[in-house]
Amino acid sequence: MIRMKKKMPSDKTKSSKILKIKFRKNLYRLRKFFAGLTMAGTVASSPLNVQAQDNMEKPSRSPADTGMFVADNHAPLNASVGAEEMLAYGRLIEVDIQNEINQRADWLVNEYLKATSKHLKAIKKATANGQKTTYVKNNFFNIVYPNGGLSGKNNYCITAINRALIDANRCGDFNKVLPQYDTEGAQAVECNRFIAYLTRKGFGDCIRQGTINTADLEPGDIVMTPRGGGYFHATTYIGNGKVRSFNSDGEWALKKRSGIVIKLRHIAQKAILLELQNKRLIDVEKGNPQVVPIQDAQKMMQFFYKGRKTDNNGSRTMAALRIQTPHYLAAAATRRSYTARRNGWEI
Repeated sequence: MIRMKKKMPSDKTKSSKILKIKFRKNLYRLRKFFAGLTMAGTVASSPLNVQAQDNMEKPSRSPADTGMFVADNHAPLNASVGAEEMLAYGRLIEVDIQNEINQRADWLVNEYLKATSKHLKAIKKATANGQKTTYVKNNFFNIVYPNGGLSGKNNYCITAINRALIDANRCGDFNKVLPQYDTEGAQAVECNRFIAYLTRKGFGDCIRQGTINTADLEPGDIVMTPRGGGYFHATTYIGNGKVRSFNSDGEWALKKRSGIVIKLRHIAQKAILLELQNKRLIDVEKGNPQVVPIQDAQKMMQFFYKGRKTDNNGSRTMAALRIQTPHYLAAAATRRSYTARRNGWEI
């Protein structure tokens, strides 16, 4: 009887079998992992676990500090959506629109104040070097009213203010406020015409006339006081009863107590709101705050923080919009608090 010698598997065949076994094990682990994510995401989206997500904020700070809240009325997750999409779009965020508008308006006013300070220092230096007329013509009139043919010897108080507004408008927030200088520059070089222009553009409610009380003024307000013949001298209020003045080129105590005040911060708030509506980022009829999908909140934050240096508070706001990590979802599923950290700050 002849026995057939059993053929031994080659090393190549053994390696192939080992790889297949490892592949099946890894595939099983992946399926188990994503199944856990789906369940954790469903639990985390439940109103019962809203408090777990609130723990992402620093305990010593209220949600109002960031202007963002996790919505209590989460939309139910769609089981047919992939795990990645569920994590990115299965959440709703409550955004304090007015708070964000106020913060951006404050930033715009500060940019304007920095611009007025910069030009005041530059014109003082030009004056000391005997170049004042040249500076006024090149940096004020030629920018604000390029077709006007005005020399540097004309009164330039409101023209300098418009130049500072141009500098502050590098992100376009004041596009619907400021004149088109190549065609409407004449409206920006005389106080009465500038007031009439702002009124026609719909910002008349941001202008006050009559008695001026320094207690009612805010830094950045444009204060116009009479100088005879129906004309005005325009200055910028900088706080502590003082104004920053061009023509007289300095910072002086506000002495005259009657005239016209342009509330620049109010104009900025109104302009930002109009821009949000034009970009269809908000629905005014829904009021404030508004509950929006996380991807819409991301677009809002990109608008609100455009051009700004993000401080720690802004970093936490932006961090609140990130896609939640599996570690956070697992913590929410087990009702344990989970605190993420970025640059040493709890978020």
